[in-house]
Parts: sequence; C-alpha cells; structure tokens
Amino acid sequence: MKGKRIEWIDVSKGITIILMMIGHYVPYGSQVRNFIFAFHMPLFFILSGYTFKFLNSKKEMLEKTKKEIIRFLFPAFLLTIVGQLTIKLLWNWQNLSWRDSFLLALKRITWGNGVDYDWKGVHFYALGMPWFLITLIAAKLICNYLGKDKLNLALILTLFGVFIGSQIQIIWNLDLILVALTYIYTGYILKEKRDIYEKYKNYFLIISIIFFSCMLSKGKYIEMAIRSYPYGILSVLESVTGSIIAIEFSKYICLTSKIKKFLIKIGRISLIILLVHYFEFLTGVYIFFHMDKIIIKIIVNILVSYLISEIIDKSKFLSCLTDGKKRV
Repeated sequence: MKGKRIEWIDVSKGITIILMMIGHYVPYGSQVRNFIFAFHMPLFFILSGYTFKFLNSKKEMLEKTKKEIIRFLFPAFLLTIVGQLTIKLLWNWQNLSWRDSFLLALKRITWGNGVDYDWKGVHFYALGMPWFLITLIAAKLICNYLGKDKLNLALILTLFGVFIGSQIQIIWNLDLILVALTYIYTGYILKEKRDIYEKYKNYFLIISIIFFSCMLSKGKYIEMAIRSYPYGILSVLESVTGSIIAIEFSKYICLTSKIKKFLIKIGRISLIILLVHYFEFLTGVYIFFHMDKIIIKIIVNILVSYLISEIIDKSKFLSCLTDGKKRV
C-alpha cells in the first residue's frame, strides 16, 4: 500500500533514539558510549536515505524543504530560545540578563553546530542536538540536486567533508552535510538494490560484524558532532557496517519479539523524543528534579514525548511536527 510505514524502520528509529539517550547519559569514554556513537547518528541518516524520494523539479524540492524546516527546525529553534530562558529562570546562568539570554539563544541557532567551538579567540556556543536536523534537511536537498546513482560523487564529497571537519568547524555544519551524503545514498541504494542485498544479506552481515568488531575493539569510532574520524573514510565505513547490523537486528525483532509494537511507537515519535531530550539536556531540568537514574530519565522522556504526541495528533495546527496525519 502506498504510504504504508515500514515496521523495521520504525523499530530501528525506536532502538536508536533510546541508544542516543543512553549515550548522552553514560560517562564519556565508556565502552557503552563508544559502541553507541560508532553508528547511531549515521544510522538515522541511512534510514532517512531508505525512505528518501528524489523530486523532479526545483519547485518540489523547495516546497519539501520548506515543510521540513517547519516540521524539524522551527520547534528545535523555539525550544532553544525557551530552553535558554529556562536556564536563566532556574540557574541564573552566568548572571545573564533576560535580554542577553535571548541573544545567546540566537547565537546558538546562528552557529548551528552540536558542540562549543573556539576560533581565534572567539567562542561559539553549541546549538546541541538540532545539528542533526539542520544537517539532514540540507543533505537531502543536495542529494536531490545531485540526482540518483551518485554514490561515487557523494563519497568524494564526504572525503572532502571529513578533511574540512578535521581542520575547522563551519557554521551550520557545512562539512557534516557533505559527510551525511554518503549515508543518505547508502540508505537509498539499500532500498533500490534490496533484491540483491537480500540475496547476499548473510554475507553482508558477517562481513559487517567482523569489520565493525575489529574497528570498535581499537576504541576508535566516528563522532560526527565533534568531527572525530580516527581512520578517515574507514571510520565512515565502520559506522555503515554498524548500521547494517542494527538494521538486521531490527528486522529480527519485527519477526520474533513481543516488544515490536512498543519500539514501533517509540520510532514514530522519535522526533518528539529527540526534542524533549534536547530540552532537558540543554536546561538541566532533570537535575532540578534530582533525577540521577538513567532508566528513570529515559522513561520520563518517553512518557512526556508520548503525551505531547497525543496532543499533537488531536491538533491540526501541530500535526506538522509528526507526519501530518494520525499515526496508527
């Protein structure tokens, strides 16, 4: 049926968004964090590539981009402003005035990157997690302009992005956008060549497990937000193989697991979970409520996100934050 959701993609999104929260909560450098960061953000790009549709005209491209800006970036930027003002209210961070707190939020949005950055004595304050949304929208737009069957060109642009990112961070993730192209094309090719992939799936999976395990055992992994590519293009390949493992695990869950329905629901509200998690991470509001258990934070995030999704479902105006239609 046209427009029918693919269950294993929703399961993958559900698993990955939960892993993302865990990765942000566990200590830096821990094996759990290393494992998660080795593939979780690239997987989101690959899943987007799997559902990606090339558009035929510039008018369609711009209209699609406009809708995605409203759906993705508008709520993220609004939360950035509200979050910065919440920091002022709860913590009086750096004794900033309300005006300066608002201006700082605008500076975060203008910078658009996931992490703080210092360049020639100038400090750029991180926007945080919405870097992914900016990168995704821009990368999909570029893919549309490049056209189909341009994986080779995407790889070249990714190499250029890796090189630039290792030298300097650029406003609104222009280097990461180039890196993301390979992931989106990878997802698209997995869909277009799925018959071939399914035929040799076991071989792809075995090779992916071996390669991913060997790379991860060295403690080296990609981390897009901070532009960490320890082995250059091999680190990109490591994240692709990790994503393939996660995809096949998600398909297995769809066939055998009783938690499939739960993960599908989580996957379908993954954008809302991302934004809720972003708000609590930006403001430190969970510290305010003395929440120090990872599992409690994750449960609260999911429950709050589910409640918001139900409110959105009942509002025609707010439905642009999900699928623009009732989820089933």
